[in-house]
Amino acid sequence: MKFMKYKIILSLMVIAVLTLMPGCKYDIAPSQWNQSFQQGVNDSIMQIDPALEAKAGVNTITITGKNFATPPDSNIVYISKIDGDKSTVIADILSSSSSSITIYRPNVVSDSCKFLIVSPKALVVAQSGLYKIDPVLVKYGAFLDNRQLGVVAGDKDENIYIVYSSDKYIFKVASNGQKKQLKTLAKYQPYGGRIGPDGKLYLMENKGSIDVVDFQADTSTLLKVGPSVKCGDFDSQGNLFVAGNNTDLVIVAPDSTVKRSGNYQTDVILDVRVYGDYVYVVDSTQNPTAAKPSKSIQRCKIDYTNHTVGATEMVIDWTTTGQYSSRSVTGITFSSGGKMYVATNSPDPILIVDPSTKDVSTLYKGIIPSYCKQFFWGNGTYLYMITGNTANPAADWTLYRVDTGFNGTPFY
Repeated sequence: MKFMKYKIILSLMVIAVLTLMPGCKYDIAPSQWNQSFQQGVNDSIMQIDPALEAKAGVNTITITGKNFATPPDSNIVYISKIDGDKSTVIADILSSSSSSITIYRPNVVSDSCKFLIVSPKALVVAQSGLYKIDPVLVKYGAFLDNRQLGVVAGDKDENIYIVYSSDKYIFKVASNGQKKQLKTLAKYQPYGGRIGPDGKLYLMENKGSIDVVDFQADTSTLLKVGPSVKCGDFDSQGNLFVAGNNTDLVIVAPDSTVKRSGNYQTDVILDVRVYGDYVYVVDSTQNPTAAKPSKSIQRCKIDYTNHTVGATEMVIDWTTTGQYSSRSVTGITFSSGGKMYVATNSPDPILIVDPSTKDVSTLYKGIIPSYCKQFFWGNGTYLYMITGNTANPAADWTLYRVDTGFNGTPFY
C-alpha cells in the first residue's frame, strides 16, 4: 500500500510539471549554423584611363569597375610597386562612385605597379594588371648648397641660367645638365630675368635697373628704369615689358626708348609674361575696385607700331578662386595651347588655369615640392622652377625640372 501511495504522488508531480512547461519561455538565439550564408559582393577593376601608362602631363587616373563601396570615402586605393623597392602607397582620391574612382597621380615612379582597391564589404581585393608611371620631377643642375636662388631664365637652346640672390653669381646649366659658373656677376640683387632676342641676359635688379649681361664679351651694362624693377618679358618685336612696386608697366623699345603705360602707376606687379599679342601682369593693389580687385591677373593688348599697350582687361579675379584665393602668386607662364600655369608660394605650388572657363586645377598634386619662387618654361615640355622660401628654413633652395607633358610657348 505504501508503494502505491508513493507511485501516485510521483505521477501527480510529473503531470504538474508537464502542465507548467508550455508557459515557460526560453530566450535563446537561433543557431548561426542554421542561417544561410550572405555572400559579399566583390568589386572588380575593368579599365584604367589612361590605359597601361601614366605619361607626363597626366594629372589624374580614373579606375572604372563594378561594386565599389558607397559612401565613396570607404574605398582605399593602393599603388603597389612590383619593381624596384616594391613599396606601396595610398592614393589621394579626387572623386568616386560605385563604378569609378578618380585619383590624383601618385608620387610613384614605376615600370611595373598594380592598383589595389579595398572595399569594406568585399571578400577579395580588386587588382589591376601591370601599369607604368613615368617620372615627372627631378632636381636639376646640382644646386646642393641650399643658398638662396634669385633668378631662373633660359635660351632657345634650353641652356638655363641661375643667379644667386646674395652674392649675385651667375651659373649656366647646359642642356646636358652640366653646370658652369660664369665670370660676370650681377651688379645688384636680382629679382627676375629673361634672355633677349639678342642672346643677352636681362636681369631686373635692385635700384630700378636692368642689368644687361653679354656672355660673349663677359661684360654687363646698366639700363636705369626705376624706381623699382622686379620682373619682365619680351615680345616678338624685341620690346621689353618690365614692372615692379609702384613703377607702372614700362615698355623698353629695342632702341632703349622707355615709355610708361599709365595702367599700373600705384600697383605692385608681381610678374609679367607675354603671350600672343598681349602682355599679362600679376597685379596687386592696395585700393581694390570692381575693375581692379586686390589680387588679379590682367592683360593689355600690345601696340607694336607705337611700342606701347592698350587698356587693361581682366583675365581672372584671383579673389574669386575659392580655396586658391589666399595664395600668393609668384609667377605665370603659358603652354602652347593657351593654358596658364600659375606659380604660388604654397604647398602643391603650380596651378593650371583655363582662361576661358576660369577653372583651376593642381599640377601633380603631392609630387611637386612647396614654394615655387619663380619658374621658366623651356622650348619643350620642361618647366624649370626655383623652390625656396626665406620665411621657411625647411624649404630647400634648389632647381627642379618638371615635365609637364605639354609644350610651352615658342621663343620669340
